[in-house]
Amino acid sequence: RVCTRAEALTQVLGDYLAALPNNRKIAMVAPNDDYGRGDLASLTAVFKKLGRPEVVYEAYYERNQTDFNTILLKMKSLNPDCYYINVRWPASAIVLQQMEDLAMLKGKYLSSSVNFFNKDLAKRVGHLMEGAVMTVSWAPVFKDEESQKLVKAYRAKYGDDPNDSVSLGWSPIMVAAMGIQKAGTDRDQEKIRLAIKGLQYKSPQGPINGFDDKGDSRVPAYVLQYKNKEYHLVK
Repeated sequence: RVCTRAEALTQVLGDYLAALPNNRKIAMVAPNDDYGRGDLASLTAVFKKLGRPEVVYEAYYERNQTDFNTILLKMKSLNPDCYYINVRWPASAIVLQQMEDLAMLKGKYLSSSVNFFNKDLAKRVGHLMEGAVMTVSWAPVFKDEESQKLVKAYRAKYGDDPNDSVSLGWSPIMVAAMGIQKAGTDRDQEKIRLAIKGLQYKSPQGPINGFDDKGDSRVPAYVLQYKNKEYHLVK
């Protein structure tokens, strides 16, 4: 497994949010499915371990939902210091606009999963995301050699910047190709497996120094912040 684990994503974001000044209470919303419930459960576990912030509200929305006002009004009434909004595009633009209409954004920390790392969202309502932080596996703002190799290749083929999902396709393919090359065969599965197991590769997500007994590469996760109309790596 070359992709970043969900536990790493919630851990790095939880650490970041817990360290924010005066961030004592947080209200959260996520999709009403296994992904959403697992996401909030994992974040809550991180907060409990760190001792802050206190989760004062958890809500779940349906995938086809476009009206978040009931959830948002409840969130606002609890006066949290931070909001965690795990809502996918294009509903993410809707929920941010509704938060603005309800005067929820001023003076509050705003956070999300990778769903806020979206150029279309930034183009439409980026001013509402000013200062927001989000967790990602990778972003084209990374300046290391392997990341920029991916950016250059993607721009040449598609005329656009890749997103983190693109990197999650790039790295496994690169690992597979390197494993085949190292094994000297594209047919002997056992030789390829052994070659990949001991592989050393500086992937865009981070260094891969072999794989553990469960086949996990243990690549890290990162936190971005949207500020001055751009995404910046902050952790």
